[in-house]
Amino acid sequence: MTPLRSVELRPSRALAAAIAAGHLAALAAVWAALPGPGAAVATAGLALSMAAFVRARREQPAALEFGGVSLRIVDRHGETRDVRLLDARVPAWWLIVLEVGAPGARRQALVVLPDSGRRDDLRALRAWILRGAAWAGRGADALATGDDPART
Repeated sequence: MTPLRSVELRPSRALAAAIAAGHLAALAAVWAALPGPGAAVATAGLALSMAAFVRARREQPAALEFGGVSLRIVDRHGETRDVRLLDARVPAWWLIVLEVGAPGARRQALVVLPDSGRRDDLRALRAWILRGAAWAGRGADALATGDDPART
């Protein structure tokens, strides 16, 4: 059995700042372009969107444990659960996007930026994804759907 490597995660301040700035820019555009009632409805939608982001940020795991074909999430209360990697992308050296799920649980998307964890740990996570160890457990499903970690 492959030993698991742990990556402690913290909420990204850069992501929070970018999302807050985007919401503020959208709010300014809404009030500049729409009449009062329309702007009020759009403002409510933006408030709901920001609330959903804050909730998602609170639900972000405290750590990921990975190795071989295993992936576990450690929540903020210290509880560990096995999850399945549904999708993973490393579109740039500084960005990791994971979609994970477990039987009976909803899917969860994780956006990991450089300020989310230690540099060496994030490098190990990227390598695990890119070399395909994360995908090894998908077998025929990956081949049937055309998922190829080399294209990630």
